Amino acid sequence: MSDRGYGSYRFWRDRGTKWSQAGRLLTPDDPDLNEALRPVVHCGLTAGSDYWISKALAWIAADEIEASKELLQEIALGRRGSQAGQHAAKQLLKRSGLWPDDYRQPA
Repeated sequence: MSDRGYGSYRFWRDRGTKWSQAGRLLTPDDPDLNEALRPVVHCGLTAGSDYWISKALAWIAADEIEASKELLQEIALGRRGSQAGQHAAKQLLKRSGLWPDDYRQPA
């Protein structure tokens, strides 16, 4: 797989790394890249595919977690996604203070 291009694993691997690299090249007149990726993250969180859910969980920015709280809770509670995705969603919510430490899912 190529290391360049939008379809490569390396491009999509880590949003934070790419944004920091791009940020050094952007000027105040350039568009906000976060605005372009927010709909992609939302689509990934609502997808029926474990693949896209896991990608969205990896790409979500800290300031998007609260806005996506309901979707993340749905994934964390096991209503959608894999067990690894459930754990990742729960960790994002915990780090943001949106998941109580003593939460128990109703039986």
